[in-house]
Amino acid sequence: MAVQEWYYRFAEIPFEIDPKTLQRKDIPQDYTAFREAIINMLIHQDYADHSRKAEICHFIDLTKFWNPGDAFTQVKDLLEPGEKETRNPILVTAFRRIGFSESAGWGLRDVFKNWRDLGRVPPEIRNDKSKKVFELTLQNEILLSEEQIKIQKKIGVDLPEKESAVFAYACRKKQISIYNIRDILGITLHKCRTVAGEMVTQGLLFKKDHNIYLLGPEIEEYVQSVEMESRKETHDVVHDDLSETAQKILNICKKALSGSELLGILGYKSRTRNFRLAMADLLEKDLIEMTLPETPKSKNQKYRLTQSGLHLVEKLNRTIES
Repeated sequence: MAVQEWYYRFAEIPFEIDPKTLQRKDIPQDYTAFREAIINMLIHQDYADHSRKAEICHFIDLTKFWNPGDAFTQVKDLLEPGEKETRNPILVTAFRRIGFSESAGWGLRDVFKNWRDLGRVPPEIRNDKSKKVFELTLQNEILLSEEQIKIQKKIGVDLPEKESAVFAYACRKKQISIYNIRDILGITLHKCRTVAGEMVTQGLLFKKDHNIYLLGPEIEEYVQSVEMESRKETHDVVHDDLSETAQKILNICKKALSGSELLGILGYKSRTRNFRLAMADLLEKDLIEMTLPETPKSKNQKYRLTQSGLHLVEKLNRTIES
């Protein structure tokens, strides 16, 4: 498929040798999620809508799958077991017969499982029935990051790894639902309520209603103070692990520049793998930021140094001068 060829252009393809067969394994780790997301987009598109077409927008830190035609099922029920009503059942049958789809309807459970196995932030779904739109966002970001682990240690939170991931999500959003816990852990809603209840007992969360839990006020305040302290500490960190491309980008991002402007200054004709990795690394380390973070796919999107990035550039320049 043409879409599959497109995906392989930016996918991180591992090089691994099977010790038994000595055959090379080069299937990207997130292949299942992308395959099912693409198939589901095609299966549930409203083809009667001739004014809009499905879109796949790939960015450094996320990919969005958008299509006209909302899901008939409510978002909270999409990941529950059982077949779902589909807009184009003939396409479902066709994909199943050629063995290209693992699910008989929405393959979202496979998408979420793949993302969960990779330890990434759970996919986000927007099902807008008023505008007849469905959107799935896959964020290429680790949920239980090293920074979050440090924050939890400073707070004194001692949780098993899976529960730590749940708390990490609550820290990001300042609240968490039973369905979010299901997305993160892949367990039944009954067990999710048990996990949430244990966190309430520990004073990490408090129950807002039957399905929503908020960070405890004292915990939220403490998390914010630790995050601020952590950001201050980054001003004094010398990132000696930055690639040569990343360092070049830092030096030219003193003013806001678009992706195409950055490529032109660097002398690249296209977004090479080195460029994509460098940008992702700088964004993850909070050394550069988007000027329009709420609309990452905007044609007016530009990138500029953060305070941490500016501080690092100044420090590196002082080192060179001395």
